[in-house]
Amino acid sequence: MDENPEVLRLIETFEQDESLTPQQAEEVVVQIFQGCGLDAEYRGGPGDLGVDVEFTTDEKNGNERFAVQVKSRKSLIMASDVAAIAGFALAGNYDRWLFLSRTKFSKQALDLAEKMRGVQMEILTPDDLRHWVHRHAYSKTDDGCRIDLIVRTAMKEIAKEIARHHEKLFKVFWYDL
Repeated sequence: MDENPEVLRLIETFEQDESLTPQQAEEVVVQIFQGCGLDAEYRGGPGDLGVDVEFTTDEKNGNERFAVQVKSRKSLIMASDVAAIAGFALAGNYDRWLFLSRTKFSKQALDLAEKMRGVQMEILTPDDLRHWVHRHAYSKTDDGCRIDLIVRTAMKEIAKEIARHHEKLFKVFWYDL
């Protein structure tokens, strides 16, 4: 199953259209997830408690409820931005959080998101969102969800092992990755 070209166009708009207001950027993100066949809803605005977009996936092994925080500014996303959302995430009723930014995240922000306990948060740039859309499209094919899960789980474990024991990187062949 290929990604919807309209979804890819919307991601490009989110990434490059600097004239978008924060609310317009959030609404484009709603359209991206709706284009993926998800029942996404806009939740942004005053008092949104960090949830700009909300949707639930319909997977074979159960549904997951997602909250999405959207940052449309062009400046680097800092650890304090991630920490603010983490506070909302701990108090919220969501299975997973997506933190989507038009720009890059600082190393400290990435490290903080990785170390958080009790909150499943994915940090996404527009390129990461394209990969997320591809994974979502693939998971909707027959048996794609199970295969994708196996591959992602194995790759995460390899990355963790190499992060803990750097010397093991030299024992892994490139074609195994």
